[in-house]
Amino acid sequence: MPADLPVFVWFSYGVHGDEAASPDAAMATLYHLAASRDKETVELLRRVVLTMDPMANPDGRMRYLSWLATAVTGESDANPDAREHHPAWPRGRTNHFGFDLNRDWAWVTQPETQARIARYARTPPQVHVDFHEMGPESSYFFPPSAEPLHAGLHRDSVKWLGVFGRENASAFDARGWTYFVREKYDLFYPAYGDSWSFFNGAIGMTYEMAGGPGAGLAYRRRDGSLLTLKERALKHFVSGLTTLATAGAHREELLRDFAAARAAPLASTDRYYVIPGDQDAYRLRLFLQTLSAQGIRVRRGAPAGKNDGGGPLIVETAQPSGALAAALLDEKAELPAKFLESERTKFLRREEEGFYDVTAWSLPAAFGLRASRMAGRAPAGADAEPRPGRVGSGARLGYLVRSPGLAAFPILARCSERHVVASIAAKEFRLAGESYATGSLFLRREGAPSDLDSIVRELADSTGADFTGVASAWTEEGIALGSERFVTWKPARVALLTGPGVDRSSSGWAIDQFYRVFHYPVSVLDVDSFDEAELARYNALIVPDAASSVAASLARGNGEALRAWVKAGGVLVGIAGGSALLREKDVELSRAAEWKPPREKESAKEKEAAAAQERKSSKKPAAADEADIENRRIRIPGAIFRTRTKPDHFLLFGSPEPPRVLLATDAPLTAPPDPFETVVSIEREKPLASGHAWPEAIERMAGTPYLIAEPAGKGWAITFLDDPNFRGFWLGTSLLFGNASILAPSFTPTP
Repeated sequence: MPADLPVFVWFSYGVHGDEAASPDAAMATLYHLAASRDKETVELLRRVVLTMDPMANPDGRMRYLSWLATAVTGESDANPDAREHHPAWPRGRTNHFGFDLNRDWAWVTQPETQARIARYARTPPQVHVDFHEMGPESSYFFPPSAEPLHAGLHRDSVKWLGVFGRENASAFDARGWTYFVREKYDLFYPAYGDSWSFFNGAIGMTYEMAGGPGAGLAYRRRDGSLLTLKERALKHFVSGLTTLATAGAHREELLRDFAAARAAPLASTDRYYVIPGDQDAYRLRLFLQTLSAQGIRVRRGAPAGKNDGGGPLIVETAQPSGALAAALLDEKAELPAKFLESERTKFLRREEEGFYDVTAWSLPAAFGLRASRMAGRAPAGADAEPRPGRVGSGARLGYLVRSPGLAAFPILARCSERHVVASIAAKEFRLAGESYATGSLFLRREGAPSDLDSIVRELADSTGADFTGVASAWTEEGIALGSERFVTWKPARVALLTGPGVDRSSSGWAIDQFYRVFHYPVSVLDVDSFDEAELARYNALIVPDAASSVAASLARGNGEALRAWVKAGGVLVGIAGGSALLREKDVELSRAAEWKPPREKESAKEKEAAAAQERKSSKKPAAADEADIENRRIRIPGAIFRTRTKPDHFLLFGSPEPPRVLLATDAPLTAPPDPFETVVSIEREKPLASGHAWPEAIERMAGTPYLIAEPAGKGWAITFLDDPNFRGFWLGTSLLFGNASILAPSFTPTP
């Protein structure tokens, strides 16, 4: 190792835009390092190269600051009741699209993440600190981190959390500042800034200062102390400089351990992953982009046949990014038994549980792709590149697209834009020796613009979908191209509700799917001005996850109009809490119901309060805890469940196998009386595929609906139990969401 090789450090500030102190600390840190001429700083900069991301979420920060400027009247009011301590919707935590950027590092869906990771790869750091804020009544957190830690983290790297923690503790002790360690902020979910860095060989750490969006410029705490923005920035400034000094003092060891962490996976020649190429070409393309953007090498295997899409994708763990690849591709990430035992006790005692984020995220499951983990050394193959789709000749009548899956939406968007008539196969057929599944598209030359062939070539290049030229409408089996079972697509005119009371992430994830994945236009309407909207302009309306008050308010003023609009052919899509609108008494388009406890316990409030106090004071949970579980809501902390599906339903077009769904809910649905209206349900036998859920929650969820489509006149009322667009990367269920939004208006219910 060269004696003058510096250690590289990366500081991220303000990834949550309404945690205002950390970008201010960034400016102070930058000024100090640039202006100081003291011996310690000069020596520090000889040993350390610092990369700073001073404002990781500019949209969120500016949104918060512009709101704060209007909320502060005269001088700041430290009274916690003052308006400036209660930011208005949509607040500043998320980016423009409503994404939490500190949950996106491994999914790379957002432009900020894409740019950040590309820059990160140019000078990979050995130390990465992500500066955050938490509630204003707290103190300061730095690692060691809380349990659980992902089992795939390099253990020689984990030991450094204690080294940096002790140095920060010394700096804070010297100034009389309090702090805490280990109690919160785990390293289990791989898409945090700190954990993602760990999987790339660095020492990733989150530092949390008391403050956050409710702290404003000054905040009077319950103990009478005054928390100021200056204090918040100062403590981040001190912990940052302490971290730099610690990294510089341990330069050689950090560089060696970084090299060891990156080299360790190279010895892992005993397993690799295969993703067959005969699947949704567009999803495979996005899957490849997601891995490649993070420096994970993906190779292309030999094709098994003409429909194998150019060959399977192969990802081996014997590569520098192998630990990250395994963390993202493995079906399960095991939680430590000791952690689960402790959490079970908390659960029984009704204490706050320690599941900080979702417990499952397998990329193949999320994308709805088949994948296999194989033993042994991976077969040879060239680096995979996005495969352009093939375009056949002889397209006298037009082009067929065999079960395009997710690519159907950008294809249909282009058809709408260029006035190409498209039809959707509602039944299977066989033409020119090839079989076509339901959901296959027929793009007609008749009436199309003269450059149809160029349009098709462009779509094949951008989505990877194959287009087969059609010279004759004769089919050997199944429906003919002129059959009524080839449904002429009616361009969807989609509206989506957002605004106060609507979950900012849920609405943002949906908008992101239309903008980034579907490439399909959507009109975003505000719930507060929905009364003024002209419903006749749209044939699909989406209600994202929302508070119950949103459904009640919309139903009161618009229930009759919404009901009439659906019966005339509109499609009303409700996601999670937003689906309550479909069940409101003034709308009454859905006969599904949200789960309720078997018995109401209003009359036993005092008894329960006394029992709860007794349980908290005892070391062992009382037997009453077990008996009372059936009457409690049990939250699933983000786990993957298996499903069953209704064959041939148009909402399942492009989804040849039952999707794996992510559930993070505490309230299953009861099915409507007609069993044919439940399109996707949770598997009854062994429903949990990956992640954690308590046995009582699994039992309660088994066999219940995930996706319901209820006919109402000429239209549909469609319910999703949980969000199908989770964090923008759950493409296996966002496909169902696209079908509900873009295809459903063309499928009139059968009387």
